[in-house]
Amino acid sequence: MKAQEIIGGEVQTNPAQTNPSQNNQQPSNQGQSQSPATPQNNNSKTTTQSQNNSKATNPSVTNEGTIKSSNNYLKNLQINVGTLTPEFYRETFEYTVDNIIEDEIEVTAEAEDEKSVINGTGTIALVGGENRINIEVIAENEQVRNYTIIVNKIEEVRESDIRLSSLEIQTINEENKFEDLDIGFDKDTLNYRVTVEDNITDLSVLPTVDREGIIVETEGDKNLKEGENVVTITLTDNNATNNTENQNNNMQNLNSENEISDIKYKTVYTIKVTRKAKPIVEISNNVYEIRQKQIIAIVILVILLVGLITTAIVVNKKNKSKKNKYKKTINHEK
Repeated sequence: MKAQEIIGGEVQTNPAQTNPSQNNQQPSNQGQSQSPATPQNNNSKTTTQSQNNSKATNPSVTNEGTIKSSNNYLKNLQINVGTLTPEFYRETFEYTVDNIIEDEIEVTAEAEDEKSVINGTGTIALVGGENRINIEVIAENEQVRNYTIIVNKIEEVRESDIRLSSLEIQTINEENKFEDLDIGFDKDTLNYRVTVEDNITDLSVLPTVDREGIIVETEGDKNLKEGENVVTITLTDNNATNNTENQNNNMQNLNSENEISDIKYKTVYTIKVTRKAKPIVEISNNVYEIRQKQIIAIVILVILLVGLITTAIVVNKKNKSKKNKYKKTINHEK
């Protein structure tokens, strides 16, 4: 049984267990006694308690019964350096900012609902390479939405002492056949230039290193276009075991830990591959073949049209002949 006390002739129940709407209607029952043992009253109290419990477990409903807002969209998102790509739109949740040289970026945001809470904005320090900035928008009903800005800061790349131990390159032609390509590789020579035939579409690049922990990345070796193509082989020491003397000299020229983190020690081999253009005669032959096919297709269409027209004329004459015979038969009978 719930605790009750009578104040001024009115029965008061525990406020924590009473529905506010019932409290507002209580004065109309002044001077009337209520029996707590009455089944009807017990049922009413049970219903009231169940309603209050449902409001307590639903974050979208306040103690006063007001529905909380679920709007957790941004109205505006801005940065003080670079450009957001794509342009801001409330339902686009990831953006990129490229070619940044600054050490920090200022992010400002405005929510559509003034009752929302925004986290992750302000002045943010940047390191070399990719920086992911997460902006969190919390609605009044505590639902969360995230916006992400990927800021790419330009890294200062300095040559390391890492070298390839060997490099094998094969050409791949239009018929998917492989042939060895000799570029005169020397581990201390970082730049090469080579020419391949017009039927070469891809390269198979097989670099080898002797040291463990070296990351090897190859780019530009596929889908070669006519003219110059640039193939790069980048070596990065995952254990950061670079030339000690160079590192010491570089360290003396830096003033902060942030600047040190922006420097990457890499070795880049560059191969400029020139793919020959197709011979003019071959191009002309291809054009001639295409035109021949077009002419044949046009001739076939003309023949079909002539046949259709001829058939239509013959059918029309037959129909007229039948009509004339029918008319003569009728006149003869008359």
